[in-house]
Amino acid sequence: MSDRSDALAMMVLEEAVAYATEQLERGGVCLPFGILLDSAEQRELLTPPHQDPKAGYEALEEAVCGQIATRDITVALLALDTPLPAHIAKDRPPSIRLHLEERSQIGKVVGARYLYIPYHLEPVGEGVQMRLQTPIPVGIRAAYIV
Repeated sequence: MSDRSDALAMMVLEEAVAYATEQLERGGVCLPFGILLDSAEQRELLTPPHQDPKAGYEALEEAVCGQIATRDITVALLALDTPLPAHIAKDRPPSIRLHLEERSQIGKVVGARYLYIPYHLEPVGEGVQMRLQTPIPVGIRAAYIV
């Protein structure tokens, strides 16, 4: 992977964390969302047509697959607010799961990753502030950019 590919993937990850933080601090809920980056380095934020997280995530998966089939997408990210899997943390604290895939990783056994970012919301004044914990990376096979 080139330094530029790394930088672009990091930019998308940072944007995703900022967007998830904004949603959680504003309303206490982070609906699924996606971010696509194409070869011209144009970013697109995808939001679900449904308020139901499961239906919204499934709709986003379809949208991402459609975009990848018709555009030169170099980085795709899907985000979901979900408890940590039990095999990672028995108490299953809340986390944002970022599913990241990059064109630069095509052909690799671990061609994608989940990045779980555990968090907790702390009351601050009349609102809340999201406190992020250490991210937990999990390598997976690519599902979208293949």
